[in-house]
Amino acid sequence: MTKHILVINPNTNTGTTDTMTALANQQLTGSDLTAVGATAAEGPSVIVDPTALAASVPQVVDAAKKAVNDQTAGIMVAAIGDPGVDELRKVYDFPIIGIGGAAVLAAGASGQPFGMVTTTKELGPSLEALVKANQTAPFTGLRFTDATAEEVAADPKLAITTLSAAIDECVKDGAASVIIGGGPLSAAADEIAKTSTVGIVQPVPSAAAYLVKAIG
Repeated sequence: MTKHILVINPNTNTGTTDTMTALANQQLTGSDLTAVGATAAEGPSVIVDPTALAASVPQVVDAAKKAVNDQTAGIMVAAIGDPGVDELRKVYDFPIIGIGGAAVLAAGASGQPFGMVTTTKELGPSLEALVKANQTAPFTGLRFTDATAEEVAADPKLAITTLSAAIDECVKDGAASVIIGGGPLSAAADEIAKTSTVGIVQPVPSAAAYLVKAIG
């Protein structure tokens, strides 16, 4: 049987899980791996604050315990705050990465300054800590959308418009590339990347690429 990467969505939105799993599988084309999705059993459909982020940790661990099998070669935790990554690494020997950490590593690979846009202002300090723990290049800072996470999740056109405006602010800050931070933003990030004149770092493909290399 084909070995797989388990894509764990700490949000409870199964549609988001499907989108992220599909993006991961696109990145895995040509490898010997496939992506399989798993969704948190309880919690919010979008993680918007530190309380929800912390509460999602046991849900991520539980989802892994239910879904990991002999064909699992690695795990991707598909929320930008990387909840549960440290806990999972204490349980499993195979490679594990969060999409936040993977995106920061990918953005820093060129050595050029990078920024991050997202919809969740309350997660700002958590995301800054995540960047600090993984960065290998200058970070120009976070920029937030004018629309809320809930508004963006409900309106794909608004997502592209408001994220694009925030990306422009990152460019003004001096960013050579920009991370679009958030699992639920994956579809919008994929669309923006097709036409953007600045480098767009997509967390899910970044994590998939990291795991392919780590698994070998």
